[in-house]
Amino acid sequence: MASPSRPAMAQSLPPHARPGECYRQAVFAPAFRTVTEKVAGPPIVSDRYTPPILAQGTKRVLVTPARVTWEALPAVYKTAPRFTLAPGEDRLIKTPAVYRTVTERTLTSPAHLEWSQSRPGAQFAVNGDDSAQSVRATGEVMCRILVPALYAMRSHTVLVSPEGVRRVRGAAHRVVCYVKVLVRPAQKISHRIAAVYRTVSFTEVRRPASHQRVVTSGPMRLVSRQVVVRPASQRWVRIGCVPHSTTAAATRRAGQPYRPDEILAPTPVFPPPAPALSPAPYDVGHPAR
Repeated sequence: MASPSRPAMAQSLPPHARPGECYRQAVFAPAFRTVTEKVAGPPIVSDRYTPPILAQGTKRVLVTPARVTWEALPAVYKTAPRFTLAPGEDRLIKTPAVYRTVTERTLTSPAHLEWSQSRPGAQFAVNGDDSAQSVRATGEVMCRILVPALYAMRSHTVLVSPEGVRRVRGAAHRVVCYVKVLVRPAQKISHRIAAVYRTVSFTEVRRPASHQRVVTSGPMRLVSRQVVVRPASQRWVRIGCVPHSTTAAATRRAGQPYRPDEILAPTPVFPPPAPALSPAPYDVGHPAR
């Protein structure tokens, strides 16, 4: 059983140990194998030059392209007569004043109200109601009457236009003058000039020269190298246990397991030598017994 003070070691103990078996940590060196292979040697590099392929020929070359030129034409004028009417000379004429007689209806006396005495003994209705009781007058009666307006026809002189001076325009007369008349406006005329070509000889490169680098593989050769068959490892190895008392021996003969206090310093029992290496894979997880 593992000690409570060493939990890390208890976790790394052999998990499937039986009673009476002892184990110890053993370190196994890695195992190598020499492998011989055929590999290609360094590549051989060479340069290959291909000369160019030339061809002679003729072609038509444009010397001067077609173009359009413009010519400016000035405007054309001429002198032509023009007849106009010139106004005559103005004259000043003195004009007398003009009057007229106007007859108008004028108001002489405007309409107005006045009191007029009426005859006594007449009967009058009270408050203008004919069905009311009549009252007979006993004294003087005064009536308020409307006197119409009075008009009269009167004539008077009115000034129509005052005395003054009037400007009289004289008779117009015909006058001839000469003016500049546009016959044709300024304009631009286009002239097309054809293109000019010529035939020339040339040398054409059908295929340019080329430099090609050719890489060929080198000769094969044998190369030996070490291959790791089994890496270095550390694992538990079962060893034999030697008792230190006859009681322990009797217990061992009876098939009883050893107690921890009966086990002396163990004598290690190493596994048998490893078999010859073969192409089959080596199982590292299970030690050889």
